[in-house]
Amino acid sequence: MKIIRNSIELSKTLLVTSRSIGFIPTMGALHKGHLSLIETSIKECQITVVSIFVNPKQFSPNEDLDKYPRNEKNDIALLNSLAVDFLFIPSFDEIYSDDYTIKIQSESLFKVLEGNARPGHFDGVLAVVCRLLNIVQPNYLYLGKKDAQQLKIIQNMIEDFSLKIIVQGCQIIRDNDGLALSSRNRYLSIKERGLATSIYSALGMSHKYFLLGERKVGKLTNIFVDNLAPGLEKSIDYVSIVNVNDFEQCDDIIVDNSLLLVALFVGDTRLIDNVELKLK
Repeated sequence: MKIIRNSIELSKTLLVTSRSIGFIPTMGALHKGHLSLIETSIKECQITVVSIFVNPKQFSPNEDLDKYPRNEKNDIALLNSLAVDFLFIPSFDEIYSDDYTIKIQSESLFKVLEGNARPGHFDGVLAVVCRLLNIVQPNYLYLGKKDAQQLKIIQNMIEDFSLKIIVQGCQIIRDNDGLALSSRNRYLSIKERGLATSIYSALGMSHKYFLLGERKVGKLTNIFVDNLAPGLEKSIDYVSIVNVNDFEQCDDIIVDNSLLLVALFVGDTRLIDNVELKLK
């Protein structure tokens, strides 16, 4: 694996290849969810590029930028074990040079759910993703479905810019107790982690009733809330069902393939998760 910290060097290195390139952008603190994306790229592409960059522009002032987990040495060892071809670890100045002024036009999807809870978050996400895609110029971009709204917004950007990049949304990877893998899970105490596992079981209960024929949005969201560990219902940020194609909120009855999206705090840690509600 070659480690590159300079964007021009990486661009020049990749520009001369005619082989397919798969790209996985990360903020480090790698876990099995990231590794699953990387392994998929290695199987499907001839070259796999991973980036590690903790992007300050997607953190709000009151969020966890300063304490966000960082362990470059451990991340490098993990990626070496997978035979990744290139690891890009840029500095802030390498990504956001003085003349980098691009701002992606906001859309309605920026302002709901995660966008409402974290103002400016998606502006920061798209700024860095656009910059990284310009540097790497991959054929395939691998992203996890846990961040479903982010995945949709990035897909929209790539469509709007007519970029010749195929976005591969990959399944949520969970721990043995069902908790969706996240770098922030390490913030949880043992007690909090026990509570957090009820998120998956509550999603599963809503999904079960959906498979049994329940289509009322209010009923399915109430089932989720009712099956959370006692007390967690007080720390819910949102519980919402949206159309999987356009992320429009389902107001009453589910009539198309949808997603049940949830966000809540367990202690001081904010967690998100979702489950697909697919009509036959």
